[in-house]
Amino acid sequence: MKDALMPTLMQTVKRTPVLVHARPFAHIATGNSSVVANDMALQLVSAKQQAKGANATTSGFVVMEAGFGADIGMEKCFNIKCRASPDILQPCYVVIAATVRALKMHGGGPPVMAGRPLAPEYASEEQLDLVTAGCSNLARQIANAHKFGVRVVVAINQFKTDTPAELQAVQEEAVKAGAHAAVIANHWELGGQGAADLVQAVAEACETAVREGNQFCFLYDALVAIPRSRAYRPITLRGIQACVGAGFLYPICGNIMTMPGFSTRPGCYDVDLNLETGEVLGLF
Repeated sequence: MKDALMPTLMQTVKRTPVLVHARPFAHIATGNSSVVANDMALQLVSAKQQAKGANATTSGFVVMEAGFGADIGMEKCFNIKCRASPDILQPCYVVIAATVRALKMHGGGPPVMAGRPLAPEYASEEQLDLVTAGCSNLARQIANAHKFGVRVVVAINQFKTDTPAELQAVQEEAVKAGAHAAVIANHWELGGQGAADLVQAVAEACETAVREGNQFCFLYDALVAIPRSRAYRPITLRGIQACVGAGFLYPICGNIMTMPGFSTRPGCYDVDLNLETGEVLGLF
C-alpha cells in the first residue's frame, strides 16, 4: 500500500508526462485522478515556468481527465474534487469530446448492440437530421459547463465514416450553443499532428481566461440546505452510507442498487500472450 500513495508516471507516444493515480470509474466513484497527481503536475509546470524566467509566456498546461462523460465525470470533478482542494484546483476550461456516431444515437438513431454490425446510419450513410437532433445533448453539456464559469472547447473525434457535412454541422451547433471553439480532431489517423488544431484552441481558451480572469465557481454552497419546493414528493430512504476516505455520504433511495467493489485479485494476472500465434489470452 505504501507504493500506492505515490502517482505512477507514464508518458504518451509524444513523450508528454502522464500522472495516473487513484482513478476509479465515475459510475461507481469520482471518475477522476487524485488531487495529489494534479498538484504534482501543477508544480512541474510551475517549475518549468520559473526556469524560463519571470517574463516567459505560459510554458505548459495541466489537463485533468474526468471520465464517463460531462454529465458524470466533469460534474463530479467540479462538485467533489475541486471543492475538496479549492486552493489547488481552479479549472479555466473544459474539453468536451463528441463524435458524430454518438450524436446520431442521441438524435434518435437505431440502437447499437454489442456483437452486432453497426446500422447503415452509423457505418455508411450521411444523416444530417440525426446529427443535428443529437446536438441538443451536446448543447446541454456545454450549458452545464458554463454554469461553473469555465470556457468550453468541443473536440470532435473524427471517424473515417464521418462526412464533411456532418462534421461541419457539429461545429456549427457547438458554436451556436456557446462553445469557445469546436475543433475536428483526427489524432486516431494522424497521431499528434491530427490534434494540433485542438491544442491551439485549448491554449487560446486558457490565455483568454488568464487575461480576463478565471471565473470558475461552484454551483451551490455545500452547507446550505435545499428548500422544499412545491413539487416535493416523499421518497423512501433506506439508509445512508459513508465513504470515509473520500469524505462524503450518500443516501440509498428506493430500490436503487450500488455497484459492488472490484476483486482483490487484479484481472491482469489472468491475461497472457501465446508467443507462437500472437493471440492474447484471458481477456474475456
